[in-house]
Amino acid sequence: MAEIERGVLGGFSGTVGPVVGAHWRGKDIIRARPRKSSKPPTDLQLIQQAKFKLVTRFLQPVQGLLAQYFGSYEGDRSRVNNAVSYTITEARLERGL
Repeated sequence: MAEIERGVLGGFSGTVGPVVGAHWRGKDIIRARPRKSSKPPTDLQLIQQAKFKLVTRFLQPVQGLLAQYFGSYEGDRSRVNNAVSYTITEARLERGL
């Protein structure tokens, strides 16, 4: 991912060939278009995906509160990102999966 300095053309949003442009957290960025993997996910990857899905659905109703009051910003990570990371790390999610 690269940051675009505002020049004559400025930033752009959308896809141009294999490049995606976006405005993210006050920065204009470009990155490569994501590719689908040809390999099937491993069991551990499926478990992690299920954990992430469960936690994000659980935290969705209180996302506004988390954005204001959960911890503090760490680099480019928002408070909501930190809350998701904390919950996945600290919660006991193994029973239902």
